[in-house]
Order: sequence, then structure tokens, then C-alpha cells
Amino acid sequence: MSIPAKSWYHTSGLALAKFDAISSPWLKRRRYLVETLKDAKTVGIVVATLGIKNYLEALSSIKQILKKKKKKSYIFSIGKINPAKLANFPEVDAFVVIACPESDIFDSKDYFKPLLTPFEVELAFNSSREFSTHYCLDFRQILPDGSNYVEFIASAGPDLSLISNGIRTEEPEISTETMSALACKDNGTVAIGKAGANFLVKRSWQGLEQRIGEDEVKIAEKGRRGLPVNYENEPLHKA
Repeated sequence: MSIPAKSWYHTSGLALAKFDAISSPWLKRRRYLVETLKDAKTVGIVVATLGIKNYLEALSSIKQILKKKKKKSYIFSIGKINPAKLANFPEVDAFVVIACPESDIFDSKDYFKPLLTPFEVELAFNSSREFSTHYCLDFRQILPDGSNYVEFIASAGPDLSLISNGIRTEEPEISTETMSALACKDNGTVAIGKAGANFLVKRSWQGLEQRIGEDEVKIAEKGRRGLPVNYENEPLHKA
């Protein structure tokens, strides 16, 4: 499904005026979200459909594009999407959702971070794509042999952020494919050579604190007996 690039008109009484689709609030908001994706350092790829054909090809294509632009990407499969689920990943700057083209989640403003379509990934990083009123919502159309496919050519040169008014810089690429599971240091210590571990260290919450060997081991003591409504050691039971 896509919006055809045609002229639109609206009437006001007896007057007929041409509607400037490129300046519509919906397209303005989508263009702003594309800019947030360009600024994002960490991108989450959310697989929200397992029944639509070629979703794996779309996933692979998005991963390759983000890798070429040196963006950290993580794949999420969390069933039905809602704001509470995605809010559990505050370190992710933007989410790319592979979903049914008729889904209305992209119009929602309840999400903590921006939600973008696979087509908007190409708008952000493919210099062969130009922003227009022709907006493709079906990710199958932008894949090879699709009706809206164009060859990917990475954008080059200095990139100015329209949000922060600063020059965007690309972080050094972290390749997990060439890393081994363990990396030895000169002093004999062993470190985990994995990008996922570095991401975990930067998280504000890393899980429950284990405190192995720091707390004194206590002998098990006799606890309460009975039902929660009336334990044997409660005054009501003794009466």
C-alpha cells in the first residue's frame, strides 16, 4: 500500500484550492521522525509480524543498511507491540517496526521513542530515495523485485542534523562477527569481547545484584505455618 503522487484539491464554499500534500501534518511528522533516526546511535528492529511473506528479507536488509551507517542494531520479537513493552528499552534511540502495512501503530503518539517503517530507513540513509508524497508502507515493495525497489547507495559527505543543528558523526564500527567469545589482556585477565556486553554495561539497570560471597550465610529458621488468612503464631489463632 502506498500513497500515489497525485494532485489533491479541497473545496471551501465555491472556492477550489490545490492541497499541498508535502506540507500535510502527517508527512511533516514522518519527516521529523526520519531525522531522529539519522541522529540515533542505537536502533531497535521490532519484528511485529511472522505471517507476512518476506519479513526475514526485510529484516536482513534493514540490518545491512544500519551496519553500513555504523548504527548499533538489536532485534526484538515481543509479540503484540504496546508502549509499555518498548519502554523497557530506554537505551534504544529509535525503533524500526516490520509490521502489517495496514497497522495503525505508526500514527500513535503514546510511544516513548519514535517508531519508523522500513521505507523510512531508506529515506534516511539511501541517497537514491527522495522524500515525496509517494509514501510506501508495504515493506515488500521496497525489496528486490518489488514495485518500489531502488538500489541502495549510502549517503556520503558531511551530514547536518536538523534537530540538534550539529554535524553528525559516525561511531567506529563494532563487528561481532570477527570477535571471539573471550579476549585476553596483557595482565592475564580475561574480558568478554562482545558488543552486546558493552551495551549491557551502559544500561542504567543491569538486573538484580548477586553479591556472591559478600553476605554472611545464615542457618535456615522455622517460619510461619498455616494459611495466609490465619497463621498459627497470630493472636487471632491463639484466642
